[in-house]
Amino acid sequence: MADEELTDSQPEPTGPPSSRSRKVALGNLYLDPNNYRFIDQSDYVFVPEDAIADPDIQRRTTAFLLGKNAEDVSDLMASFKKNGWLPVDQIQVRELSRGKYVVVEGNRRVATLKYLERRFQDSSIDLGNLDSEVFKAVPVVLYDSSDDAHHKVIMGLGHITGKKRWPPINQARLLKSLMTDHGWNEDEVCQAIGVSRHELRSTLKSLALCDLYRSSDYGEQFTAEKYSLFREIVRSRDLSRWIGWNDAANRPDIQMNVDRLFCWLSREDAPLSDDGTDAAIPFDPVINTSTDVRELAKIVNDENALRTLDETRLLSDAKASSEVLVQDRLSDGLRRINESINILFNHATKLSEEQLGQAQTALKKLQGVFAVRDRQPSLLGQRLEPRPFNLHRQSHFSELTIGRFCRFRNLQVSGLKRVNLFAGPNNSGKSTLLEAVHLLTSQNDIDELLRVICRRGKLIDAPPALWIKEQIEPEIHIAGRFDSLSDNVAQVTIRNEQNGDDLDDKTFYVTSLEVEAKYGQHQQSAVTHLFQQRERITRLQSVAVLCPVVFSSPFVQHDTEFLVDLFNRSVEAGTKDEVVRFIRERLDAAFNNVDAAPGHGTSQFTRFRVTHANFELAPDLTQFGEGVQRIFHIGLLFAYARGGIVLIDEFENAIHYTLLRPFTRLVQELAIKFEVQVFLTSHSKECIDAFVQNDFQLDEVSVYAIRTEQGHPVAHHYEGSRLDRLLDIADVDLRGGSPEA
Repeated sequence: MADEELTDSQPEPTGPPSSRSRKVALGNLYLDPNNYRFIDQSDYVFVPEDAIADPDIQRRTTAFLLGKNAEDVSDLMASFKKNGWLPVDQIQVRELSRGKYVVVEGNRRVATLKYLERRFQDSSIDLGNLDSEVFKAVPVVLYDSSDDAHHKVIMGLGHITGKKRWPPINQARLLKSLMTDHGWNEDEVCQAIGVSRHELRSTLKSLALCDLYRSSDYGEQFTAEKYSLFREIVRSRDLSRWIGWNDAANRPDIQMNVDRLFCWLSREDAPLSDDGTDAAIPFDPVINTSTDVRELAKIVNDENALRTLDETRLLSDAKASSEVLVQDRLSDGLRRINESINILFNHATKLSEEQLGQAQTALKKLQGVFAVRDRQPSLLGQRLEPRPFNLHRQSHFSELTIGRFCRFRNLQVSGLKRVNLFAGPNNSGKSTLLEAVHLLTSQNDIDELLRVICRRGKLIDAPPALWIKEQIEPEIHIAGRFDSLSDNVAQVTIRNEQNGDDLDDKTFYVTSLEVEAKYGQHQQSAVTHLFQQRERITRLQSVAVLCPVVFSSPFVQHDTEFLVDLFNRSVEAGTKDEVVRFIRERLDAAFNNVDAAPGHGTSQFTRFRVTHANFELAPDLTQFGEGVQRIFHIGLLFAYARGGIVLIDEFENAIHYTLLRPFTRLVQELAIKFEVQVFLTSHSKECIDAFVQNDFQLDEVSVYAIRTEQGHPVAHHYEGSRLDRLLDIADVDLRGGSPEA
């Protein structure tokens, strides 16, 4: 039956395009195969305009809408049979060709009518209260001269802000299309669809993260249901900051963290067994629900908890290991205690004898807490890894200026290379120079400042706050140039001030350490208040460092946890095997391997065990000579400091002079492999000679002679090539000062 125009409606209040009411035969209505309801389907393919009416296309679109055995429209069929045709929601169409129309809004209802019509014609099914005449004249609203953007607005009003909402990712695709395909700005989209600017921006961020995931190694695991997880991620300030979300580029900047996040959202293949076969079933995703995302956000700034998550792929284990959550639970416990005490205080006269006894028991427990806290409080927290300013660096330090630090006053150090050796007699300031590099690299990281001070005192356990106060002069200032950037000046100023004016409770107050750091246009600050018999109070917004930094000295023992971390990273990077090979070839042919294993039944007592041809049971590494231990520990540093700084004090200590040439070469090779800049100190002429004469990239070596002039240390610089010529001319020893050129 040909369609016939019956009435014209008034134009919509939003203005053109205009609309007219019509009645159209069901056979002249064509389902829209490009409807945004379908775009999350795995087998969706865009259909061009001239193919919409193709019978195969229409059959496929009908199958999408009806579902298996018409299960997806069972509600509509039941409604039609009970209520008949009710013109509650308009079927909106646009003209495809003369007498033919594409459904813009109402595709499910039209598909249901077509299904019922076919069943009625084939089997004469009972239509209930649905009049079969509707198949001949379906009420529709025709939009004249409307463009594709207007059709999308119609769909958006029905399925984004309306009652019959599409899945979130379908909504997101439509909103993005209005901006990217039709050039609409944010205000136009918000006004047309009725969404807030915040909602629109969150939607676009979520979609951008989805698209990034789909282009990753895990892209084949993407499903429409994952969209809600990405939406929860961008809503979290902590997670957005952790992946470095860049609003201007609409993408994250910290790729390393993005890769970890995508791994947690995905199935991971199980490791292979020794014979190369699958050892187990694949690991399930760590993050499966929006609740998981919110739990991850609570620990995302706790690197130790994240490492646990990487190792176990269990969010529960990561949360259990998180110091951040422990502090949250403590704060919550104290809040509850205060609330309960207020209740007891307000009703103290009504307490029974039994209740008074319970209160007294609770008081004893609290007094026990104070007795525990009377011990020297912990000074250092867990070792975390702050993010660097630049994830990818072209170079490291090119010059240093130590304005004020210990004995140094305006010390200038220029011409820094990949390997920088500082030579001089004892007490000339060599170790202090390494400390200065460490502090400048760490920027406003208060924990690293305290580690430097504790290391200077050869301490592992927390010292008294009064001792810390005595070790730091009133003001320290260090500067330098880092990386090959136009604005690459790095600075750090540290003040040891005794005021604490912003403290509410100054009981047992000792001093406040304030740090102001700057790199280019980035400025950061931090302050920690030190007390006797109380935990320090630290206040800062964020910590970003120049790069990773690690220190080694023959006189300072690192804590076991940190050494195990160094060991594990070296195993992953393969450097442990290189160092073991060096020891076997140069020192001990029976030395086969080193492994880290818990000792004496506790994981807190990890020992390094040596596999050795002359021992039936693996002995502890400490049973070998100091030289073996020193070479092994130095070799562990480079994988940890990848892309950063390695500081080695008294490099040659415990190492036999015959090993210095090959070992200095190994150090240079590792520095190149891991893109590390090395700072070393020495008072050994043999060590200086070894770097110059090891036949390896002498142009990447700078040597500095530290000597005291007018009461303060100065550094005389010799590039490797120049020093080589001096050694050819005369047996020059730089330890005691500066030779005449």
